[in-house]
Amino acid sequence: MCPLYPDALTGITDKYYEDIIYDVNTDKAEAFDKFFPQKERIEGTPTQRRFEEVFAMQKDYKPIQKYFIDLCTHPLYEDFQDLYHTRFPIFEQRTPEQQMEAYQNQTYKLLAFKEENVFFGFISYW
Repeated sequence: MCPLYPDALTGITDKYYEDIIYDVNTDKAEAFDKFFPQKERIEGTPTQRRFEEVFAMQKDYKPIQKYFIDLCTHPLYEDFQDLYHTRFPIFEQRTPEQQMEAYQNQTYKLLAFKEENVFFGFISYW
């Protein structure tokens, strides 16, 4: 990148210039493209081979599953508890009684996430 010389833009600030180069006739452009010689197709380059390898490794996308845990008897409640007790500071954790009380509040939500049948997280909110 080359810096501009001092005051290079003096006099053109806040001005916009149009030129005939921007006046494109769509019909003429399409006619030109029809007769433009095609490039020779290049195949088997290292980049193309690597792309094919990476593409072959991709799995079909399976969306993350979301589950609302609404009771302590929910199948994911135990997974939630394991993560909750091992990753949250003790002073931020609810006791089982407090968790039951939270479930009684209609605005409380506990949303769990699984991907390919593996529990990996949750969000709780009011």
